[in-house]
Amino acid sequence: AGGGGHYPSGSVATRERRAVDWRGKLYLAPLTTVGNLPYRRVCKGYGADITCSEMAMATNLLQGQASEWALLRRHVSEDVFG
Repeated sequence: AGGGGHYPSGSVATRERRAVDWRGKLYLAPLTTVGNLPYRRVCKGYGADITCSEMAMATNLLQGQASEWALLRRHVSEDVFG
């Protein structure tokens, strides 16, 4: 699903993609209402290798709801984030 130039420069579609090696990694599953950035940072401090936020709703993002956009915030320590 290359995109054929339909994405802005620097978007995820135009960056190099790499496979995630899950072996030996501690994965923090998405958690509804508590999978926010501060909680994920605590989990990183306790050894989580891969963090994941709760699902964001596209309609709320398109409407510009700040609370929904907050779900997508990522800390620099979250090197693998979904």
